[in-house]
Amino acid sequence: MQPTKQIHLYIEKQNRNSGELILDFLDKREFVDFVNKYNKINYQNNIDSIPCLIFVSIGRIPRGLLLREGGMLTVGFNRLLKICLNTIKETENKTNVAIPPSFLAIIKDADSFLSLLKDPLSKIQSITPKSYKIAMDSVWKGSLQNLSTGLELIKKDNVEIVIWDVGQGSASAVISDKCAIIYDLGCNASSCYDIKIQQNLLRKIKSYLNGIDNIVLILSHWDCDHYNLLYGMDDNDMKKLKLVLFSTEAFGQYAERVYSRIRNNCKNRYWAIAPSSDRKITSKIGIELLFDTGTLQLFRGEYSTSRNRCGLLLSVKCKKSIMLLGGDHTNYQIWKLMYSKIGVTNEEINAVAPHHGSLHCLKLKLPQAQKYGVIAVSAGNGNSYSHPDLKIVTEYINSGFIVKCTEQGPKTNGSLNNLFSYQKDFTIIL
Repeated sequence: MQPTKQIHLYIEKQNRNSGELILDFLDKREFVDFVNKYNKINYQNNIDSIPCLIFVSIGRIPRGLLLREGGMLTVGFNRLLKICLNTIKETENKTNVAIPPSFLAIIKDADSFLSLLKDPLSKIQSITPKSYKIAMDSVWKGSLQNLSTGLELIKKDNVEIVIWDVGQGSASAVISDKCAIIYDLGCNASSCYDIKIQQNLLRKIKSYLNGIDNIVLILSHWDCDHYNLLYGMDDNDMKKLKLVLFSTEAFGQYAERVYSRIRNNCKNRYWAIAPSSDRKITSKIGIELLFDTGTLQLFRGEYSTSRNRCGLLLSVKCKKSIMLLGGDHTNYQIWKLMYSKIGVTNEEINAVAPHHGSLHCLKLKLPQAQKYGVIAVSAGNGNSYSHPDLKIVTEYINSGFIVKCTEQGPKTNGSLNNLFSYQKDFTIIL
């Protein structure tokens, strides 16, 4: 077998303002080769026990570098290995510095990282789905029967929407009688391997769902802050899930590990939803109704971003109120396309703000509903993404929404403090 010359890394997270990146290995063989050289131990048989993420924190990402989330960064094997090994040496020389257990390595030297990108073997490019997308079984073929189990149990009366405080992540649930549909189950991306943080959050969520017999899980998309709590979920709790739905558009070793846990614990009770094969313009933002119980509407959203070629959205329509859950899909997909398909008459409109209250497609005017209720923002305290954004919050308030946020959001955006309330975990009654 030829020695590995290049490493193909998935850009899981990037924050230009703080200069932070979270990189994942796209190819398992490259990851095995790198870890064996990095730790000088043969980890072939227990490779999944080794963190697969690299954290980069260099202060600020230069404007000319198009390191977009969902993209691919190809670097020279030996150059990356050298930088990571130097990180270990620096850590050993500074007793107050430690590599977090969440990551395989942490790179803080800006000059070293930027020199890595200038190497002839390095390049930044769009990912090739056919080459690196995780191979999934149980791909949904369009049968409504496959989706009905669990979704039909939510009735129009006595529906609660719970928004959990998970930091800079997303986790919510639709609860009715002894049934619950969890929509996303993620927390801060930096906590991907921090089992203690994950288990504390999972215990809180489990206490909310105590006594509920039927639990369905829907992942809006494979962005780690929307699914990483599954990494720390107990096997027995995962086995109790009645149905799990997610997109086929997943990349990287971390997502591969979470998918493997679902596959092993939820046999014959999960479906991977692929992008529509009927679309003539595959790069055009779209939405499609997959399933409608009268109370619940499940949508497939397509191409909200270059990384999110296929995702899942959920609306809950009760007698007097409606709830829109759209993950990181765009305002256009939620407030234009989704809103027009659910048949709004006189109901009060509630929603979880798309993409943690970011400026994602702000230009779209919100529809003229008769009554707006609560819009919930799930954003981490002091986050450097500027979530929620002052402009979008102002737009919501001017339209008539009551805005509630799980945490205080960016420290730099003091103007937000007087605009809405903060609540750690809260419930919206429909």
